[in-house]
Amino acid sequence: MAGVLIADGHAIFRKGLASVLDGAGWTVSGTVGDGKAALEAIGSLDPEILILDLDIPSMDGLSTLRAIRKRGDQRPVVVIAAEVPDKILPELISLKPDGIILKSSPENRLVDAIRAAQSGNRCYDSQIVDRVFTAPRDLSAVALNDRDVAICNAVAEGKRNHEIAELMGLSLATVKVYLHLIFRKLGVSKRSELAAHVMARRQLED
Repeated sequence: MAGVLIADGHAIFRKGLASVLDGAGWTVSGTVGDGKAALEAIGSLDPEILILDLDIPSMDGLSTLRAIRKRGDQRPVVVIAAEVPDKILPELISLKPDGIILKSSPENRLVDAIRAAQSGNRCYDSQIVDRVFTAPRDLSAVALNDRDVAICNAVAEGKRNHEIAELMGLSLATVKVYLHLIFRKLGVSKRSELAAHVMARRQLED
């Protein structure tokens, strides 16, 4: 693998970003303007690191990253975004991007994120970290008791209700009641959303 692939929907931004990286000593192996092109370019160019715009057209950044991870590709990905909506933040973090940098951040912040990714470390904008740990639906910011947390973790591990009931010595009906209350506390509506919240927190704590 060699170089950095830039995937961003704005040609001027791609050019400017390529200039910044070149000045910092990085080789830009290619630039693309949409998510589908990014997936194709990964196959043909095999870049060391992907810089991925969250708002990229054709196939948005979240969908592109999801497709990359689904095929078992764990190469470093640094996500850049004008903003990250609350509703996608848990899933985004659960997909293990090596960096999440807001476009309003200084240029050196992105360079630092790329260097961190190359070293196997994560670099998230401080605003992103703060939002995950203080959002009302964060596990640490709501009144969850120890049993609630245990059930949340079991759901994140893929266990079904009957398995949770057996594991915790509860009736199936009791587990369903606990889950209903947990959903209300966290503001989620289904198991996948609950699992995404749990995994997002784990990723930031690693």
